[in-house]
Amino acid sequence: MKARALALLVPVALATLWAGAQAAPSEEPAFVRAQPFVVRHLATLLAAAQQAGVNPASRPSPPSPCNATDHGDVIRFTWNGNVGAVSGFYVFRDDNLVATLGPATTSFFESPGLGTHVYCVLAFNPDGVSDACCDSGTQDFIAAPQACGVSPNSGGVIFHWNSSVGADGYRVYRDGTLIATTSQTFVADTARGPHEYCVEAFHLGFTSERCCATFETHAPPLTPPSCAASNDLVGAIRLTWENVADEDGYLVYRDGLARATLPANTTQYLDAVTGSHHYCVRAFNAYGSSPECCSDGFASTATFRERLSWDTCSPQVANQNFSGPAVYNLVISVTGSATTNVGHDSELRLLPAVPDAWRFDGAGCQTTGRLNLQVAGIGDTCPAMLGANPLAITSYFVDVDGSAKLRLSVTYDDLATAQDQRYVLWKIAFDHTHSIAGTDADPATCDGASTPLNFSVTTQIALPGGLLITPTMEPADLPVTWNGGSSSTRTKNMTWGRLKGLYR
Repeated sequence: MKARALALLVPVALATLWAGAQAAPSEEPAFVRAQPFVVRHLATLLAAAQQAGVNPASRPSPPSPCNATDHGDVIRFTWNGNVGAVSGFYVFRDDNLVATLGPATTSFFESPGLGTHVYCVLAFNPDGVSDACCDSGTQDFIAAPQACGVSPNSGGVIFHWNSSVGADGYRVYRDGTLIATTSQTFVADTARGPHEYCVEAFHLGFTSERCCATFETHAPPLTPPSCAASNDLVGAIRLTWENVADEDGYLVYRDGLARATLPANTTQYLDAVTGSHHYCVRAFNAYGSSPECCSDGFASTATFRERLSWDTCSPQVANQNFSGPAVYNLVISVTGSATTNVGHDSELRLLPAVPDAWRFDGAGCQTTGRLNLQVAGIGDTCPAMLGANPLAITSYFVDVDGSAKLRLSVTYDDLATAQDQRYVLWKIAFDHTHSIAGTDADPATCDGASTPLNFSVTTQIALPGGLLITPTMEPADLPVTWNGGSSSTRTKNMTWGRLKGLYR
């Protein structure tokens, strides 16, 4: 009986709370309309009412008698509403406002949590508020979980429910057998077929009544509707479809061959491919797979070339000679096909010979003022890759090997990229005011004869379809060096240089 009563009462109480919070009666006392925050606590409301000096004859009578129930899984608070013409009622629990109710309301109920709580009610009209009528009530049973249900999930089902106020945890039963004790409001189960799931809340020695739901899976899912393969992306084809019920996942085929097995609730698949292709998708569960939905798609090709250069992006300047303390700019740029440069994610790693050379404190050899990263172009022939949503430098940190990793991501929304235009991804500026090969007040941190600084860069370009591709280095470019340093190794997506490390 108690669970049924709660199931009927709690939604009404929640609706009442929401209505009170969203649409309080407009004819509240003048001092409340001028200072709406005074109703948050009973003490501040009474103080504001006293300060307003309202004529006692013009404000409502107290809504007494009032009563709060002493036992149960909810506390029901009632009062006498026959107090004359009123705009509504304020209800407080433990001195805090919990509801603003209309003039025809004479009760309020909720599950505030186990224990005894003090409830007060005041009537109000445009002139003022009545004296308070108060009573204490006790919730001594834990409320049962509400709105429990079962949903299909990959490999089984998920049994879920709404939380119970004050619960320490929940016990979950399948067909009357305990299968889990949890503090969460859901449990995943791999058992298939028809089952009844029930949940009960507990707190100390108290146990609530149970909330139950059943679920049965006995047939393959339906065909995924509205499948479509894209024909406007570069370097990828995106296959999309609508989700279907009672599925554990999806099977994707390209040109008749299995391409991917995807988890439940997936509605798209991005395939890194070029040219024309035929795609099909099937939904499946433990009872089989659905008929297939098919579509043809097309993807064009794109080629990107990356470059490292000193101070400029074209033509390449492969070597930088040291000419004294100054700022030296290393430029990372890229060029590609039209309508393809929509963003990038690039990373530069510097590995100094002195492990603590990048410490940003008084004991280190480098400070933040001597390391500057920018998203800035170099004239009209080499603009910055920016867009409607450019992001700042996203991270800087030092690894355990002493190397500094600098990372930048840029979202580029303008697809009107010029054919074969070279764009600056970013620049890193070094302010060299002291050489590692020189001397320093603290030899342990900054000295080290003929010790080089190695660096590498890796970049990924984002295409309109969301695919990330790694550009190759310009084939005719030279490895980047400092003061004509020794030859270095260069791979497809990474350029290594040797830089004589110079610090303050």
